[in-house]
Amino acid sequence: MSKANSQPNLHISNSSGPLPSSEPQPISDTTAAVAISDTTNALSSLSMDTSSLSSSNPSQPVAWTKATLIDRLRRADFDILPRLIFAESPIVKAMIRSDVTRYLEFRSINRLLSFNPEGRDQQETVDPKSRQPSIGPPQTTSSVLVKVPVSRGEVFQTRILSLSQKRMLVGFLEWCAAVTASSSSPDTSSEARARGLDSSSLDPEDAAYLDSPLIDYLQRKRNLDGFISRVVVNCLALANSTITLRNALPRFRRLICSMNRVGPFPLLWPMFGCGELPQSFCRMCAVFSGTYCLGRTITAIRTIDAGVDAHARRYIVHLSTGEQVSTSCVLIGADQAPSAWVLPQVRRWIARAILVTEASLFPAGHEPYDITLVPIPMQGQSEVAIEPAFLLETPVEKRNGRVELFITHLTASCDSCVDAAEFFASTIDILYAKDATGSNPSGKPRILWNCFFTLPDLSGVNQALLTANLGTEPAAIFVVPGPDSSLFMDGMVEQAESIFHQAFELVRRDSLRDASEPVSSQGETTTTALSTALISLDAHWDGIFPPRPPRPEDLVFVDPETGGESDDWGISTTPASARPAALPSGHGDWSVAAVDSTLGESEFTTAADP
Repeated sequence: MSKANSQPNLHISNSSGPLPSSEPQPISDTTAAVAISDTTNALSSLSMDTSSLSSSNPSQPVAWTKATLIDRLRRADFDILPRLIFAESPIVKAMIRSDVTRYLEFRSINRLLSFNPEGRDQQETVDPKSRQPSIGPPQTTSSVLVKVPVSRGEVFQTRILSLSQKRMLVGFLEWCAAVTASSSSPDTSSEARARGLDSSSLDPEDAAYLDSPLIDYLQRKRNLDGFISRVVVNCLALANSTITLRNALPRFRRLICSMNRVGPFPLLWPMFGCGELPQSFCRMCAVFSGTYCLGRTITAIRTIDAGVDAHARRYIVHLSTGEQVSTSCVLIGADQAPSAWVLPQVRRWIARAILVTEASLFPAGHEPYDITLVPIPMQGQSEVAIEPAFLLETPVEKRNGRVELFITHLTASCDSCVDAAEFFASTIDILYAKDATGSNPSGKPRILWNCFFTLPDLSGVNQALLTANLGTEPAAIFVVPGPDSSLFMDGMVEQAESIFHQAFELVRRDSLRDASEPVSSQGETTTTALSTALISLDAHWDGIFPPRPPRPEDLVFVDPETGGESDDWGISTTPASARPAALPSGHGDWSVAAVDSTLGESEFTTAADP
């Protein structure tokens, strides 16, 4: 559903049974989600007993076999690195400003659970019926997990907090919002807001705790007990016990500002996977003549000889299909850069686990569209990471809205390349049943399939080192930092804006220089379509990233033959005679007829077909 004009134009779905989208497939093949229908071999090692296992719907038990599981997961997406989005964040504003929200749909993270290992907080949790503390070791998953409030309304409705605890908690959050509001805007990063926090505006007693652990401040200054303090640190600040008050204050403000922004809950989840975010920007770019050549990877990059007139194009990029692309700059992801250069810069790793279960981790009050987040403090995490490990549970819905399977993601930051299966073993043993075929007296959900892997944290790669090794101009090759170990996207917009400004200035400089060269026999200067587009962007851009897409009334269509404005305001199709001849590979010869009119000669050179 679309929100009112006073709220972001995001599509938040609360329906329990969404139908698959009938929209055409994305233009770019750069999604981070892997469809299970295309990766059947990934389940080849699955060995299932044909005996009937309990389903999330007891009235209709499902006999889980390998074939049944593959069939039920055919419409599911497995995100390699899932990410959550705060409703008030730079990425949301970037999506709204660039008008890509038309291609996206989100759901709210409406269940937040506190991990309660070994029942250490049970003695501090009040039983709503007896009003007496409940003491004893946990026997089921429900005793290990405690549902905590996510929205403002849930804070006052929850029964795990007494009235005085609610007042103290709300008072503390209001204080956090007031303190950080006077320091900086919520659009800036959490680290920048923490550095810019003015301690002179704080009470001297509060300022004395700025560089102390947050949990010490909550217990000593705010008089919160151990259970509430851990809930505030792990579930509201979404951090571990080492975070300081200074670093936690911006995180609390981010949480508060995101409440009631596009709904009562602060966190959003892309319904069809995080890979849809780059897809949406690619689609918008394609609407305005962006060209994508899919099914190709970069195999090598070489510089153009100094004596060759390359019209400011400095590099030849060799593609896996045999084509060669000449260009003035190259922008690649850190995962595509030479591994010999990337791996020495890796300082942290991301341990991942993906589980497919037949029941929810916390079935009490579960609805088919509920998405659950569980922060899990773990031993062995990275010493510099301030976030705990996270468990994210999403339902696999059928057309009728029923849920029979759940996909669970576990993510943690580590200092070394650990065995993810061993790293998460203790947590999985606490939360899930060990035997997928035998009796299950504990009532814990059964794991039907699992996958463990470890990825490098590529957020700290330094592109200057690569350009120095290649002996190239620093502004000519851009290495986009890879994913970090955080579950959130706060720093991505800042990185994208920095790269955009650098690349735009480089292309703008070269295009304006080419546009001023006399190329006609009469010595007149000409302006290329590329330089005209850049000058137009300069004239109409307000300087805020990302640039807004042009309105239909602002578009000017240029006749490629005369260089003047065209009377044809429609988009005409390419004549059959001008289309490239298909190669045996099926990609077509995109180096001659198809792209010369827009990219110019020598832009593509296709290798001879064998």
